[in-house]
Amino acid sequence: MKKYISKQFLSFVIAAILCCSLNAFALTDGDWEFQLLDNEAIITGYIGKGGDVVIPETIYGVPVTEIKGKNMLDSATSITFPSTIKTIYPVAQGSKNLKKLVIPNGIEKIEPKAFSGCVNLENVVFPESLQEIGYTAFGGCSNLTKIDLPSNLKSIESWTFQNTSISGKLVLPDSLEVLGDYAFSNTNITEVYIPYISNRFSYGAFSNCKLLKKAIIAPMNTYIPGGTFCGCTSLKYIDIPNTVTDIGYIPIDAGCLEGSFEGCTSLENIILPTSLKSINCNILKGCVNIKEVIIPYGTESIGQRGPWNNEVR
Repeated sequence: MKKYISKQFLSFVIAAILCCSLNAFALTDGDWEFQLLDNEAIITGYIGKGGDVVIPETIYGVPVTEIKGKNMLDSATSITFPSTIKTIYPVAQGSKNLKKLVIPNGIEKIEPKAFSGCVNLENVVFPESLQEIGYTAFGGCSNLTKIDLPSNLKSIESWTFQNTSISGKLVLPDSLEVLGDYAFSNTNITEVYIPYISNRFSYGAFSNCKLLKKAIIAPMNTYIPGGTFCGCTSLKYIDIPNTVTDIGYIPIDAGCLEGSFEGCTSLENIILPTSLKSINCNILKGCVNIKEVIIPYGTESIGQRGPWNNEVR
């Protein structure tokens, strides 16, 4: 007895095979290589000529949700990302061509090393939706001079803007919960406002900012990490709130590292808060223009070498 296959069943089988093929192999559409997965497009490569690159929001009628081709856009001079993605991966790390980024609202995270070493990057527009900037994301972008941080930003990880040319006044948003090691080290900022960092305020965040003259630390912060302003040779004014109990705090067991204000040669006066309980070693080492330091009455612990070196008493 013969068995017949219905046209409907045959169409279903063909559609299933095509679907599996689309998911399994990279496809191309214009300048883009991509994969389709569960009604989403994942861009995996770029075959265009560079220049001003605008990444599409949809391919084949489905939204682009990820862009994962490592360094695939290193020929671009500007990149405009689609609002359909949540995370930006390292698509142009170390590019010598990239000058401008446009990051639309909807993007929440910039992955570690995403644009590190992009020495000609000058312009970055951050959206209000952005919550996290990964470690070294813009480290070494030596021509990056200005940033406006969004009001909802929660995390700036270690070395994020280290060795950039960010200048002028820097106001960190009150939403910030994490400020990583050396986050703004060796930049050209002249003034900084540090909000209450509720989770992790790490080592050396503003070290070697040679043009920094003024720093204001918001109330509720309970410690100033070691090395925070180390080497800030122009620093003249520091406002320490009466909630700080520990200056020179080192979150890990790393021994006696650089002092919080070590090498601040322009610093003439510093008022230690009456709330202070612990002073780690060398917080004022090399601050040769400070003539007198008054240790608050309630201070319980002074580091091995005290707050100064032999030059200041």
